[in-house]
Amino acid sequence: MEKEPLGSKRFLKVAICLLIAAFAQTTLPQRIGLWLEPINWLLLVTVYASLLRDPFLALLTASTAGILHDAYSGGPAIGVSGISMVLAAYVVYQITSMIVLEHFLIRLLMVAVAGAVHLSVTLVFYHILKLDLPPALIGPRSILATMLLSITINLIVALFLFPLLDRIFRPGSFRRSRRSEPFRGLKRRW
Repeated sequence: MEKEPLGSKRFLKVAICLLIAAFAQTTLPQRIGLWLEPINWLLLVTVYASLLRDPFLALLTASTAGILHDAYSGGPAIGVSGISMVLAAYVVYQITSMIVLEHFLIRLLMVAVAGAVHLSVTLVFYHILKLDLPPALIGPRSILATMLLSITINLIVALFLFPLLDRIFRPGSFRRSRRSEPFRGLKRRW
């Protein structure tokens, strides 16, 4: 799949997805229930953008998602989410640039890696800046429980969100890959 030009529709699609994710992250837990709070919609969109194998798009998406997260959270550590999302996007992009598989399990593994990197970097920066941790992150057991809960819930949401984003960003890619599958061996023989 060849890359689209810089001023293309892909950036507009990512911007719209980020705005929808910011809206979902800020309003759904308040309107529907607090059980939706562990879902990090902005991180999921950032991971998906990193899986598109465009480093500029991945880092731009991550920094924008971090700014949006910091803007609505109003927490004491402005910029920490931006840094942690950029590092998560960088790690995901580096891993997926080495692994050329488009398998759904690899994509889910990248959600888990990004969630762990995001939370770990956030905790490190809170410690460096000597800020008070949120009540859910006090003590090693609660940190581990929060990390496992967040990763699990984000994995479940990614099961449904990534196929939807595939339809938005890669229309017809499934049909193209299935059509070219029988001809893979022919190209090598000739």
